[in-house]
Amino acid sequence: MEHASLENNRVGKFWEYDCLMICTLLGLNLSNREIHDLCIKYNVLSKEDAEDPAMGFYALHHACHVEEGPVPRSLSRSFSLKYRSFRQALEKQREDTPLDLENLLAKTHPKPLGGSLWAALNDPRRSVQAQGIYGAHKIVLEALREYQKKLVNENAHEDASESSFSGKTLGESPFSSLQRELGTLRGRCEDLEKKLLLRDEEERRREESFREEKKKLMESYETKISSLRRHIRLLEYSPGEAVSATPRKSCPFGEAPREASQECSFRERSEPSTPTEATTECPSHECPFCLLSNTTISVIGGLSRLEQQYREVVERMGARCRYHCGNCQQGGKALKQIIQSSDRVVFITSINSHNALRVAKGICKKEGKPLHLLREASPAALEKIFTSTTSKAPESTAI
Repeated sequence: MEHASLENNRVGKFWEYDCLMICTLLGLNLSNREIHDLCIKYNVLSKEDAEDPAMGFYALHHACHVEEGPVPRSLSRSFSLKYRSFRQALEKQREDTPLDLENLLAKTHPKPLGGSLWAALNDPRRSVQAQGIYGAHKIVLEALREYQKKLVNENAHEDASESSFSGKTLGESPFSSLQRELGTLRGRCEDLEKKLLLRDEEERRREESFREEKKKLMESYETKISSLRRHIRLLEYSPGEAVSATPRKSCPFGEAPREASQECSFRERSEPSTPTEATTECPSHECPFCLLSNTTISVIGGLSRLEQQYREVVERMGARCRYHCGNCQQGGKALKQIIQSSDRVVFITSINSHNALRVAKGICKKEGKPLHLLREASPAALEKIFTSTTSKAPESTAI
């Protein structure tokens, strides 16, 4: 095949190619995204115009005609690096060998026509370059013929579908049916948008109600917490109120008040001998038995050998006794349990530990229990605390 006329049009630079060659190279080697990015990079088009691939293709085609322009120089470098393997394969072929653009490279490649065409146009041999020009024109011609055939087939298909379409009135075109379908879809979209707005409004109202309810609950919680704190402070600063609030027992004491050393007659009397026998209440309510009856008293410290005598003194007053030696070397858990289960605490300071005193003071202050500090360890001193009419001896202190 002779290419004498084509060999006379040999070119060496990208901007020296004619419009058909430039368009063929751009169409075979650049995707729509690459065309868009090149237009934005070299400020060939605005961002809005570059969104149209045809407009970007047109702008790049004109930019490639600029001599020593940035666009043709960038494309030349990019194509040379990308299609280096095509140029190496073309150099191995003889000059008189017919050029096969589709099968120039032995291995598969995503853009075989673009790479083969670029390698042929940049080959220094005139005959090879002429075959590349011929191949480019052939590609364009076949592409145009295929596009025209595609349009003819599409028109024929539309005519066949229009003629076989049933359920339409005479003179109705497919375009009008599409318009009706489009209108139906728009109506559905509007209905969905309305439902979405109603749902959003309902969610907003629900969130507002939740916030209001949360606010009310928090206010109620803060009010209750404040009242509890006030009550705790009152109990901390006035523990005697807890003792005074407890009801006092009554015993069959006489009309006249008795001496502190006398014992309450309730222990001397058992059940009434006759059903009609009745007892009178103690008029003063200051006898130790009436104050200590059915209560629990803890004795902390003192001499361990006097434990039994301590218990006898407390039990004579009508109360239950709990004793602890005050030793907290193994931990104060047992001491805490004894104090918490008692109504009154007697702490003997002469024989005791500082840690036990700290534990007793803390629990009694927290729970509002009377704490008597006794210096002497004798059972007589312990009995003197409870037999006093005021329940406050000079050598004891109530906390």
